[in-house]
Amino acid sequence: METAISIYNPDTRMQKIKTQDKLMWVTAMITRMYDMAGQKAEKENLKLLVRELIRDLESRYRLLALEEVETIIGNGVRGDFGEYYGLSVASIAKWFKTYMDSGAHNEYLASKVKELKLMLPESTGLTDGEVEKIMISGCIRCFNEFVNSGKFNDYGRGNYYFLKRRGLIKLSEDQIKKYLAAAKKEYKENLETQKLSTNKDDAKDAIIILKNFLQVNDRNANVQSIAQYNAMADFFKAIIKRKQSIEYLINATK
Repeated sequence: METAISIYNPDTRMQKIKTQDKLMWVTAMITRMYDMAGQKAEKENLKLLVRELIRDLESRYRLLALEEVETIIGNGVRGDFGEYYGLSVASIAKWFKTYMDSGAHNEYLASKVKELKLMLPESTGLTDGEVEKIMISGCIRCFNEFVNSGKFNDYGRGNYYFLKRRGLIKLSEDQIKKYLAAAKKEYKENLETQKLSTNKDDAKDAIIILKNFLQVNDRNANVQSIAQYNAMADFFKAIIKRKQSIEYLINATK
């Protein structure tokens, strides 16, 4: 579900969002995460988490974007950053550290720069060569995640576009049509599941989209995202089958 902030402000980094807007968004997000975890949000705990998270987002994590924060906390609740022991200041701090240490934030920034959706602040000092290294590192990380778990996180689809620009992911018109058709079907199945969500807003959004699903076309962002993810997964499967090194393939296309 897109927030009004993400719709009207293409640069969704924390430093670009007013404190009052952040407060409303963080409160809604934390409440939603409690629902996703099947927990009841006690009023005092909710206030503490929101206050501490706002403080960190306005000091330590000012360059993080809304979607990154959603990813961090959502993955933490799902247990992707280690066993889930509940929502707390300590657990959220651990999830943020894990995310930042993984290099995923730099990958996100690099992907947005490549898509011309934001300009990096001068203080980051990233050169074109450094951005290139970040993208290569991100592709290797995605591949290793896929090898180990059968899935991966491609933040902002930056790694997909990088592999496509390098000519490593090549799709014919027929292949593109097949991927999009399969993605549209998968998107509908996801919505069918989402409409059963305990989160009323998520369920309501899914029901509305399903009622108007005939209007969802191949240019839909969700359909495109699913298709690109699946194409990248198939590329990884081909590499594994041929017992090739993704690092070698990327470097060979320079």
